Amino acid sequence: MSSTTAAPKTATGVAAPANAFMRRLRHAEPATLLWILLIGALFFLVVWPVAELLITSFQARRTGAFTLGNYAAAYGRQRYVDAVLNSLALGAASAAICAVLAVPMAWACSRTDMPGRGFAWFTVLAAFIIPPYLGAVGWILLAGPNSGWINQIWGWLTGSESSLVNVYTFFGLALVIALHSFPFIFIFLKSALDLVASEMEDAANILGAGTWRTTLRITLPLVWPTILASIVLVFLETIALFGTPAIIGIPARINVVTTQLWQFFEAPVRAEVAAAYAMPLLLITAVLIGVQKLLLARKGYVSQTGKGG
Repeated sequence: MSSTTAAPKTATGVAAPANAFMRRLRHAEPATLLWILLIGALFFLVVWPVAELLITSFQARRTGAFTLGNYAAAYGRQRYVDAVLNSLALGAASAAICAVLAVPMAWACSRTDMPGRGFAWFTVLAAFIIPPYLGAVGWILLAGPNSGWINQIWGWLTGSESSLVNVYTFFGLALVIALHSFPFIFIFLKSALDLVASEMEDAANILGAGTWRTTLRITLPLVWPTILASIVLVFLETIALFGTPAIIGIPARINVVTTQLWQFFEAPVRAEVAAAYAMPLLLITAVLIGVQKLLLARKGYVSQTGKGG
């Protein structure tokens, strides 16, 4: 008799929390349901894959036992370490070139009435839409050391057998990446400048400040968080890029993290070593975000009013 009465109690005990949860779910606010869905999506799309990579980086290939040998193999050769250093230098160089190109262009399109602003937007969109791989092919056709059109025209005009430009260099690789990535800074910065009120700039001009002094002392400091965030974005996109470093960097013997990771998946496949090799990229990302917050921590950037007419 006791065994027959125990089953309904267990079933009731299991069903009661489930029914209570369903009642709470039906009466929950839409915003709460949206947050639950977003957290679940982030966990499934981001946290889970990263956790799998982290676990794999500490597992032996055959036994699955805990080991640090994967990290020793990933960074035990100078060639692998040089690839990381090349990626960091390439990211910094590309981000600097992007800032030099995009910041003045965004300021001119937003704060001046320069002619050709429609053409500037067209070039930015063209650079943004064209895949990086195709852009690299285009620059090889233009600036290849022997058969590039620029060098052919230079040789025809001067009779020189030496090349004027060479895309197969570190600077050439950084420039090609920057010409594809500068729209990130341009679009974000122009949007921020369009939202910033112009009253403070007008006041500076009335008090005698020139255009350049107003820009350097008032306009750009107001959008400094956007500039910094977009530079970090370009840096991270550069160190994660594969197509352009593969088509230009490999012939130029410039090895970076992404091309080195690709080599780890050649036969024999060493997925655990690749996972260990990729983990420092997460650390670099965390450090950059921390530096960004540190640089912006002591100042507040709040737009109190909209842009004046």
